[in-house]
Amino acid sequence: MNPHKIFKHLQSQSDESGLTIIESLVAIIVVSIMLVSIAPVLTLSVANRLQAKQTEAATKAAQAYIDGIRSGTIDDPPVMRKGDDTLGKYNAPQTGNLTCNDANKKEYCTAPANNLFCIDGDGEDVKNAGDKYKCTKDSHRDMIVQGFGYVPDPDRSKGYRSYKLGVRVYRADAFALSGKLLKHSDTGVEGKKQSSFGYFKKKTPLLETTSEIEVDDSSEFDKLCKKAGFQNCF
Repeated sequence: MNPHKIFKHLQSQSDESGLTIIESLVAIIVVSIMLVSIAPVLTLSVANRLQAKQTEAATKAAQAYIDGIRSGTIDDPPVMRKGDDTLGKYNAPQTGNLTCNDANKKEYCTAPANNLFCIDGDGEDVKNAGDKYKCTKDSHRDMIVQGFGYVPDPDRSKGYRSYKLGVRVYRADAFALSGKLLKHSDTGVEGKKQSSFGYFKKKTPLLETTSEIEVDDSSEFDKLCKKAGFQNCF
């Protein structure tokens, strides 16, 4: 056999092998770059879906609370203010101890404030049997509604028997954090839902809204009006 032909054949095989290795390395580098580029998008997409679910749960919790007050199955909020003491001016709750009784009893929490209302999201799906139908600080599904009422003076002077109900909704596990929770005006997004885009902060309410509550009973409205600080409500 011609030695020259053998040499050329071996050289050709070596070149092909070298090209194959280089091509493989290039392919690995290209795939790695694509994965690095896609990973943040995938992470953001998952975060958006989770936040959308949280916002939906908060909306349902706020509506359940408002409907409960309108129907009389939930008491009017213990805190009543007057004038223009609106949602943006009312302080967010403190964190720390969270004490809420059986949510089925439609009672307000006793700590850290008496105008917090539990909307249980876990139900029976809890490890501790004693926590059934309660809101606990280790749950991201339980919702805590902060409600307070205020009676605008112009409406009162016109003889309207109604008040404005300010509502904020927080995740229950936000109360496990230190310090005070936030209101939307602290972030420059007053009176809106927390953004469903990207990372969200536990301390910020998932939802803030205001609704009007009519009071048919004049004596009951008189009590609420005086609690707000007015002397003569009619």
